[in-house]
Amino acid sequence: MNDFLLMKDSSEGDKGKEAMLDFVLSWTLRVASDAYPDKEVKQTLHKACRRILFKLIFGLKRYEEIERKQCQVCSVQVWKQWNNIDLHANVTLRIDGGEPEYHVIVVENKIYTPLRDNQLGRYKEIILNTYKGGAYEKHIHFRVITGFNEECRKDEFDKIKKECEANGWDCIPILDLQPNNILEEEKPDSDIFDEFWLKEW
Repeated sequence: MNDFLLMKDSSEGDKGKEAMLDFVLSWTLRVASDAYPDKEVKQTLHKACRRILFKLIFGLKRYEEIERKQCQVCSVQVWKQWNNIDLHANVTLRIDGGEPEYHVIVVENKIYTPLRDNQLGRYKEIILNTYKGGAYEKHIHFRVITGFNEECRKDEFDKIKKECEANGWDCIPILDLQPNNILEEEKPDSDIFDEFWLKEW
């Protein structure tokens, strides 16, 4: 039965899964925008995508606080593989009707692979130099999304977490970003979202 899941086939290993995450995460962040052109997008899908966006901007501890506020996601622009960085996004927010806030999310996907030598340091330098002196300089968020956690390959998770801490990045296990055991009424009922974020890998 698992042969028919989007992220599972007869391939050996996990090659290609990180590239798939680049595409689906890009789509997820863009659907979170209030400017998303599809007016038929369901509220449950929009809310689920916003939650992922807020977790990437504000972190796992603070995102719920932002969700409770009147937060307008004015625009989201996303680039994949720019300067070899898996994904980065420019996001404009208005919180409680305040002045626009300009945020950059920088994501490196390490679902099943380790970090390479000084990868995080190099990417951080590229981003900081790119946004230096501009509107987005104040809020730049560096995130590594990993498939490892305290229960799955803890040794690899600890290595990635340590390197993230040393370079000023946050390490987010993918199931903390989007748990796949949510209540039935919370499911977005979206073919893309449900198949990718809520099914087995």
